[in-house]
Amino acid sequence: MTELTMRSDIKVDLIDFMGSDERAMQMARVSLLEWDKIEEESGGDPTRILGSLMKGRHGVPFEHCVMTIAAEVPISTARQWVKHRMSSMNEKSGRYGKLLPHFYVPEPDRPMINHGTKMHPKMVPGSYVQHQVVVNSNIEVAQAAWKAYEFQLKYDIAEELARNVLPVGLYTTFVWTVNMRSLMNFLERRVEDDRSNVPSHPQWEIQLGAKQLEEIFRQHMPISHAFFNEFGRVAP
Repeated sequence: MTELTMRSDIKVDLIDFMGSDERAMQMARVSLLEWDKIEEESGGDPTRILGSLMKGRHGVPFEHCVMTIAAEVPISTARQWVKHRMSSMNEKSGRYGKLLPHFYVPEPDRPMINHGTKMHPKMVPGSYVQHQVVVNSNIEVAQAAWKAYEFQLKYDIAEELARNVLPVGLYTTFVWTVNMRSLMNFLERRVEDDRSNVPSHPQWEIQLGAKQLEEIFRQHMPISHAFFNEFGRVAP
């Protein structure tokens, strides 16, 4: 049987970024000026305009700034990710080709026990024994599932059918394109932060990915990101 790779990482790589704080400012000026006038008046400090946009929740100008990333996450995390439908996603197909034997196992510091409720979880770390139970169970299921998957492929069963035995801990890869207004909606729900006006309780794995996306946002649009934090981390 193929050797399996057991991983704990959530991987996000930037492919492309279009836009900037200045571009969002220009898009706000479209409401008042013709485009050629905007180009003539390009430059200047965007702080006042971007602050007003974020505070007043006028979000359309941020839609003209877009990022495209590649992600590698467990299928269970991708199913949460895809709930944010104001974006575009292309996922690696398990129908047209053989998948990779990469499976998720949590790191020891991943909180495992819920001391809250289902709607308002309060996750706390588990014991060493509890972590080993989770890891060993995941490895056991991954090995059995991959063996069944390859067994079916050996008998020329189509990939689209053979993949049904694989668990949601299998890694999937996808390319995701999102504008910054939609990204801020994603960050509002997928990052736990004391500055948030709307408390959220994201799952550990998707928060790891969301924090990487937020760092890309911060690097490319630092003024917009600062106002996002200042005004309660609510999407405009």
